[in-house]
Amino acid sequence: MSVPCKGYIRKFFSALQGTTVGTANNVFTAFVGTTAITFDTWQQLTSGSAAGDIASANTSSANRNVWVNEGDVIKVTSDGAGSKTTPIMITCLIETH
Repeated sequence: MSVPCKGYIRKFFSALQGTTVGTANNVFTAFVGTTAITFDTWQQLTSGSAAGDIASANTSSANRNVWVNEGDVIKVTSDGAGSKTTPIMITCLIETH
C-alpha cells in the first residue's frame, strides 16, 4: 500500500473477505521498503473465522517510532499457514504530525 501522509505507524488492521482461513492461523509481517516492522502478533485466526472478521496489531515499543513519508510503500506478507486463499483488506493507522 502507498502511504497517504507522513507520520508514525501505530497499528495495522486486517479484515477477512468472503472466506474462512482453514487449517492454521495466518501470521502477517509488514515492511516499510525492505525493513520489517515489529509489532504485537498479527494474525487472522482459523478458529471461528468468517468473512468480516477483523484482526489488529499495535506496533511494539521497539518500533513505536517508525516514520513514514507520503508515497512510501508498506508491504504486508503472510506466512501462508492457512490452507485456503484468504483475501483480506489491510489498513494502517498512521499518527500524523
